[in-house]
Amino acid sequence: MRLQLTVLVGLGIAVAPLALAADRVDVEPVTRFALYRDSDSTTIWTAATGVTGRLDERWELGARYLVDVVSSASVDVITQATGRFEDTRHDISVSGGWREPGRSLVVGYSHSTENDWQSHNASLSGSLDLLQRNLTLSASVGFQDNTITRANSFGFEEGLRVYLATLGASYTLTPRDLISASLASSYYDGFQSSPYRYVTVAGQALLERQPEQRFRQALVLRHHRYLGGGWALRSHGRLYADTYGVKSLTLGVESVFESEPIDLALSLRGYQQTRADFYRAAYASEQRYLTIDKELSPFWDVFFGPTLGYGRTRLGPFEGLRLEARVQGFYFDFSDFTALDRRYGVVADVGASAAF
Repeated sequence: MRLQLTVLVGLGIAVAPLALAADRVDVEPVTRFALYRDSDSTTIWTAATGVTGRLDERWELGARYLVDVVSSASVDVITQATGRFEDTRHDISVSGGWREPGRSLVVGYSHSTENDWQSHNASLSGSLDLLQRNLTLSASVGFQDNTITRANSFGFEEGLRVYLATLGASYTLTPRDLISASLASSYYDGFQSSPYRYVTVAGQALLERQPEQRFRQALVLRHHRYLGGGWALRSHGRLYADTYGVKSLTLGVESVFESEPIDLALSLRGYQQTRADFYRAAYASEQRYLTIDKELSPFWDVFFGPTLGYGRTRLGPFEGLRLEARVQGFYFDFSDFTALDRRYGVVADVGASAAF
């Protein structure tokens, strides 16, 4: 908590000079804490703090700091005779851009570092409203430059570059219906295997090998329906495919009730995927590509849980105040992964944001 408050003050100081260029600067701090815990002996604590400053309702500048603390003795770790490991990831990002009713253009940069991974990320996104603001078009591009090393090991260093692009559109079909669609594409070029995962073939341990190029595409469709009396229903579907041979389907629905200042939501989401072409639970002979990564095996999962929110405008010193808490239980079923047939757990997070 002390670290979060220190970072929040620092981010506020970074945005404060904007006040010299305008009569008024709207500042919105945000903080969030999350816990992930599963039956595979993995715990992740996440804390994030950010602040956004807006000038003249057009220009904005933002910054965020995030830290993940991971502790795990999962089957992925134990099978490599590593034992429990702990790691901390730090991520700091900045963004700036221009927003006004009907149009936006935002650039961003982030740097992430952990024990065996460093990443630089840049992005550019924009949106435009048409047809009396009933139609919104959006687009974004991004680039990631990653460096992968092996903890407590010298001489191992690999690179991975990722190119991302997204096109989207949303349309107000009726006063009660909003529909949207987006197409996301990404191209991965470089080292995508685990530097720790070994595959046993005929008694010999071989380091995992995955193709260095991977093209991924996902189509997402959403429908928001206002039912009346404060109730709404949100549903979405996602189709995914990549050049590894993985194909997946995601379906989700969320029931929402809003009655100021309280809002409630109950969500259910299911996912199923096929295996990668080269994935095997066990290999009889050495192949060009080798992996026992359960994320490339066939599996399905389901997430279910409630969200409770509280929001007020013009409360005391705040122009706006938002509090939110969410809990989700989940279950994974791995049909072709010998070391683990199922995994279950919980994700819980709380957050707060304010406007001054």
